[in-house]
Amino acid sequence: MVVFVVGLLLVAYTSARNIRSETATSDCQTQLRTLKLAASQYQARTDAFPPDKRTLVVADLVAADDVELWDLSFTQGDKAPTYRAVGGTCA
Repeated sequence: MVVFVVGLLLVAYTSARNIRSETATSDCQTQLRTLKLAASQYQARTDAFPPDKRTLVVADLVAADDVELWDLSFTQGDKAPTYRAVGGTCA
């Protein structure tokens, strides 16, 4: 009986851990999509990509909290911005 209960607890723990991992991955993907959409909107308005994420926040295209896991950089001459996960949170 004890072995059965321990087995059920192990399955429940593993499932909960997998759900947390999948949620974190989904959050990362959602934030990246949000950041890319804001950068595209900025580019459509100004005919240039934003130099950084702060520019998008100041332009009121995105809230800083909505894209906290990602950073954006754009160097003149690049064809598109570079998106980088902040602190290795998203991979």
